[in-house]
Amino acid sequence: MVNKKIALVTGASSGIGEAISKELIKRDWIVIGIARSSDKLSQLKEELKDAFIPIVCDVSKKEIIEEASQKILAQQLCPSLFF
Repeated sequence: MVNKKIALVTGASSGIGEAISKELIKRDWIVIGIARSSDKLSQLKEELKDAFIPIVCDVSKKEIIEEASQKILAQQLCPSLFF
């Protein structure tokens, strides 16, 4: 994981966010997937394995965003691409 690029994708559990996540992983990126649905994120984690890091977060709530940020920092991840 050290040499791979890291992307943070919001809305990663469905639609465009899911498609972007899958495409980035095909291109050898690590994806931090942000979404409200823990069930859908868990399903994606099973499918995409270690290349996908799911984080449950409602981006409309500041305190939840701060918690998600702390989870990302705790894993020493630094995304270089944001969707």
